[in-house]
Amino acid sequence: MLPEPRYPFSEMLPVIEAVEVGRREMDAGTWRIDNAGSGCELLVNPGERVVAWTDGFLRPVRWIPLPDSVDVDPGAQPWDLPRWAFDDELATVAVFDVDEMSVHDASGVRLRRAHPPGWDPDSRRPRLGGVFINRLLWCVVTDAQPDRHRLLVIDSESRSEIASTTLESSSPEGFLLWAHPSGQGVVVDAGRGQDGTDLWTACLGPDSLAIHRLARDDQAFGGGFLSDGTLLALPHTGDTVSIYSWPNLSELGRLANRDLFVAPLAEGGDGFYWEGFPIEDRYLLLMTIQGRLVLVDHRKWRPVAEVRIPGYGWSSAIGSMDVDPDLSSVRQIAGNRFEADHEQIVDRTIWAVALS
Repeated sequence: MLPEPRYPFSEMLPVIEAVEVGRREMDAGTWRIDNAGSGCELLVNPGERVVAWTDGFLRPVRWIPLPDSVDVDPGAQPWDLPRWAFDDELATVAVFDVDEMSVHDASGVRLRRAHPPGWDPDSRRPRLGGVFINRLLWCVVTDAQPDRHRLLVIDSESRSEIASTTLESSSPEGFLLWAHPSGQGVVVDAGRGQDGTDLWTACLGPDSLAIHRLARDDQAFGGGFLSDGTLLALPHTGDTVSIYSWPNLSELGRLANRDLFVAPLAEGGDGFYWEGFPIEDRYLLLMTIQGRLVLVDHRKWRPVAEVRIPGYGWSSAIGSMDVDPDLSSVRQIAGNRFEADHEQIVDRTIWAVALS
């Protein structure tokens, strides 16, 4: 039995033990994972120049060859590979790198956007990003000024620009875009490392893009959409988990560190992390900075239980040194299934939260 954690919650929570439901079947020497910019998880085989889509248990279920015009370095580390986005027919791929965005199909390069004339090569070079919604490609490219960027909506068939707007973000590292479940717009996430995140929603209107920026001093990170289309925002540099309306980003509910934890992180307590996701219609599975999982009922904004993974958790102090929890990262797969990273061992187990 695991000892009680060193970072107590403000109330004693029941413990739910995660259930093992499968194993990831992937040869890490052949396949690599691309979670960003694709709208789903892709397995990438740089040597064979193919990509595969995974199902709800992370099994490859469909794969296609990359167009000959797409350059892939088989020796590149996963974080050095470009981000990719595919259209619904898997016939067109957009490639996003730090220097340019390009669109390819079987005939070759259809569109290319590099840094514009007048761009300062010594300024920060963020990794670009985008996503397809039907035939429209929503993407971010760098403007001539270092901290100004443009969100573009491009018709991938005619190669014409449908709409665009300016995004201002101070020294972003890169951009991620997620399509809203309605298909009517996107969330744009500009990551700025330890300085936080800038977050926008954008919808395509009759004549222009309608854009809203999340106004929070503690910048938030997009954590996914609930079944009603509202947006879950997780803290990047702050201490609050919130749900916002779509697309105008009005706050609908929140849970702060002081609502759940006995002591703040600065005083040896705990706090919310930027990893978490919705489960079914009423629950959030949230990770804490100290490596715990908490199930929250977001309709009532109260914690329901602590979720523990067998084999992960708290070990006794070794001499005068306390041992921190082993959980370092958590990612949703589908529904109530998720994959977790262990700090000390490689574990490709797929877990599920058993809800009564």
